[in-house]
Amino acid sequence: MKTWNYLLLTAVLLLTACSAKEKEPEIIKYTVTIEQPEGGTITVKQGNTVIENGTEIIKGTSLTVTATPDEFYTLESVNVSSPFELTQDTTITAVFEPMVMYTVTIEQNEQGTITVLNKGNVVNSGDQVPENTELSVIAFGNNSHVFSNINTTPYFVLTQDTTITASFEAIDEQEKYIIGSYNIRYYTTGDTGGKFWNNRKQLVFNLINKYNYDVCGIQETTNTQAVDFLSQLPEYTYIGYGRDNGKEYTDGGVGEQTALIYKTSRFNELEKGRFFLSNTPDSLSKLSSSTFNRMVVWVKLEDKQTQKVFFLFSTHFDHPTTQTGINTREQQATIAKEQILALTEGYPVIFTGDFNCEPTEPAYTILSGEWHDAYETAPTLRQGGYVNREHTYTGLYSSSDKSSKRIDYIFINDKVHVNSYVAADEKLGHSTYPSDHLPILIECSIQDAVDTE
Repeated sequence: MKTWNYLLLTAVLLLTACSAKEKEPEIIKYTVTIEQPEGGTITVKQGNTVIENGTEIIKGTSLTVTATPDEFYTLESVNVSSPFELTQDTTITAVFEPMVMYTVTIEQNEQGTITVLNKGNVVNSGDQVPENTELSVIAFGNNSHVFSNINTTPYFVLTQDTTITASFEAIDEQEKYIIGSYNIRYYTTGDTGGKFWNNRKQLVFNLINKYNYDVCGIQETTNTQAVDFLSQLPEYTYIGYGRDNGKEYTDGGVGEQTALIYKTSRFNELEKGRFFLSNTPDSLSKLSSSTFNRMVVWVKLEDKQTQKVFFLFSTHFDHPTTQTGINTREQQATIAKEQILALTEGYPVIFTGDFNCEPTEPAYTILSGEWHDAYETAPTLRQGGYVNREHTYTGLYSSSDKSSKRIDYIFINDKVHVNSYVAADEKLGHSTYPSDHLPILIECSIQDAVDTE
């Protein structure tokens, strides 16, 4: 009897196990087919795993789809949403359409050079450029010409085949000056890749050489960069003072420098110096509210051919965007104005620098009330003049201050006549701009100084 009961129990258990096995859910899979279209690429992922064409995926899996157009194509549509839940065999595809392209023709002449740029990259004559691309134009005269006119605006949206021409006016080569300002961004190992100084320094020097500056204010140089200026720009004299001890670079200057350069072959150096933007300008000092010692570096130059004499000033105002920073720059502007006026009576004045203030700030109001902002002074196109792109700070190197804005200026007095103004938004084929600031420059002429003795 016991044997019979045991056999009966075994049979029941076997039947129960078989019944349970029959109730296990069936795993359903569907095939994902990816049809790669012309003009772009489709990528399908399950989480971080890329799904290949023809893969079988379990029903209910969430998939993401990314459709990436090739250069000169745009994405029109994808036939599934992303992400989506897989509920059947699915074919994924997309439609990419070629962009409408227009030809840009640049008619160069021997009197000057036209440079057309697309996001800092050079557009060559005959290039096909996508519709609605914003282009900027830099037109600059050669040694014996200044810009006169151009048949388009300095920056415009491309909506048709376009030919760009410019005209240039002859000028006595001895009467033309190219004057500018360039914050080159300090040397720091925190800048990596294309932003590291060693990877961008040659581009900085290439821009200076391309625009053939006669004189230029320079900001944010370190001793490492000053060495590079001396070796890479032998035709220029470099004057820079370290803000930590107020000494000239060649005399043991310490700290970030405010500096300037001028063509040694063209000018005699009559005087030079620096003053601090503080209540004791002649001594190493700063305003109590200023983050760093800030100064103005200057030189009095005489043209060897014409004997014209003028002053060039270079500065770097304090940088915080707080109300304290705004108030500090207002004080620094007042001090700079008073010191410069005391030095320059009767002489042409060019005051350049990174002023770290936009035109809405009190510091700008003080300076533009005494001198002319070259950006505003340059004649409009209708008047035979030229003003290039407005912003001078790109924000591309900063993790906090990323807004492009105009904070670099060239201020002049009535003895300097501006023909054109340029903020050179060129990358020279680099991955980014050579600095977080654009170099700015003017073509100008300078009147004789008034004898005040």
